[in-house]
Formats: sequence, C-alpha cells, structure tokens
Amino acid sequence: MVRQSDCVIINVNCSYCKNPIHDNAIECEWCGNKVSKNYDPEQKNDIPELSIHDVEILKLLRQGAFLNAVKYKKDNSNLDLKASKEYIDNLALKHGITKPKSGCFIATVCYGDYESAEVIEFRRYRDEVLLKSAFGRIFVSSYYKVSPAIAKLLEKSESSQRMVRFIILTPLLNLIKSESKDNNTAS
Repeated sequence: MVRQSDCVIINVNCSYCKNPIHDNAIECEWCGNKVSKNYDPEQKNDIPELSIHDVEILKLLRQGAFLNAVKYKKDNSNLDLKASKEYIDNLALKHGITKPKSGCFIATVCYGDYESAEVIEFRRYRDEVLLKSAFGRIFVSSYYKVSPAIAKLLEKSESSQRMVRFIILTPLLNLIKSESKDNNTAS
C-alpha cells in the first residue's frame, strides 16, 4: 500500500519534452525520459538518464537516419510530428550529433520540393537501405560532396531538370520501388 507520504510531487517539467513530472515518477509519462531519483530542479547539471527509447534514437541518429529517429519518437510517445522533430534535434545537439546537410540535392531541384513524394522516397531509401552498409555510407558521403555543385547547375535550367528526371531519377525511383515491393513480398 502506498502512503501519501511515500509520494513526492515534483513541481517541475521534464527537461526534454517540458511536460509536468509528478508523483515520484521514474520516467516522464509523455516522452519516456528517465527522471533522476535525486532530481533537484535548482541544480542545473542534473541531467536525467537516457530512456530505452533515447538509446534507440541515438543509434538511429549515429547512423544518419534522422527521419527514422523522428518517426520512432512520434510512434513511441504522445508527441506530434513537430514536437518529435524538435525533441530529436535537441537530443542530437546534446549528444554532439550533427544532421547531414539537407541531402537529396539533385532530386530536390529536379522535383522542385524537398517534401515531394519522390524526394521523400529517395530519403527513405538512403536512411533504410544505403546507410546500413559500408558501401552505401561511402556512396552517400560521396554524393553529399558532389551533388550540391550539380544541383546548382541544374537550378539554372528547367530543361536539364526534366532530362535528369526522365533519364536518371524516374528509372532509379522505379528500381527502388520495385526492390521495396520485392523485399515486402519476400517477408
């Protein structure tokens, strides 16, 4: 039986998601962040331990899979997409993990929008397939070095953008989608 005196009400907010923490909580009920038993809101350097979810998120971040980390956070908490992204950005910052530059430079220029379905599919493939192998990581790293200059050239010519879309990107995207369907069928 729990007595009233056994419960400590901490009148503070979670250091990660800013939701209230109460009743001798072991972890934040909103984001799963572990709360230090000796939590002292006046002590600035009292950093809560990492939750199981944060450990998994940090693994994804170290692999460069920021979109997957945001999705994981959203799926495993009560946070919406925007709050999940902010949480991931802050967690990465606290642990010295930097986001790769925006990525998908050529596809973004050719499709005209970083959030287009085609560009999202290329990013998904990068995160879920390419970044999981040594060769894929080397390819992505090389792409990030070369593609900004190519994208800059493509920005100047709509006909070049259409040509790259038609000759390179669309067939590549069809191949990615075909491979994805094959893998889903085999599972």
